[in-house]
Amino acid sequence: MSTINSFFGKYAVQEYLLGLLRIFYGFEFLWAFLDRFFGLGIATAPEASFLSGAKQTEGYLMFVTNPESPFAFIFNGPDALLLELGGLVDLMYMGMLLIGGITLISGIGVRIGGLSTALFFFSVWLSAFPPEFNPFIEEHFLQMWILLFFAISSSGYWLGLGERWHNFLESRFSGNLTKLLQ
Repeated sequence: MSTINSFFGKYAVQEYLLGLLRIFYGFEFLWAFLDRFFGLGIATAPEASFLSGAKQTEGYLMFVTNPESPFAFIFNGPDALLLELGGLVDLMYMGMLLIGGITLISGIGVRIGGLSTALFFFSVWLSAFPPEFNPFIEEHFLQMWILLFFAISSSGYWLGLGERWHNFLESRFSGNLTKLLQ
């Protein structure tokens, strides 16, 4: 019984809830990676998988982004900057899903995982700007802020391996590298 009490007594309730939220976000990213990479048939058919050579970002960039956005030249249409970069954008997208998933689930490297996924959600928000139902805020904008919170807080400690990872880094590297990789 004392082991259970010591486990549940380590953090405040809100830290456990934020730890669970971080893990859920991580699972969302990792699942999206696995489904898109292998074409598990849930959201991505096998013939549309990354392994089959399908372009993972082309459909969104061509048809979902807002053509009226002031940033349309980056995201929308056949001449969009990101479509010109093609495979590189797909690799960055898949890498963000994988890194975001692993870091957020494990609590190791949450700073890098949180920042990369926040940057992704910022780009999705820009691609849809202005939002359809609100002049400024929509779900991707809110998710960006939640992921930034994970990146700058100690959220990897809460139900994660972040504290152990931090102690390992401090024993091996200087303070700035430790802060970056935390």
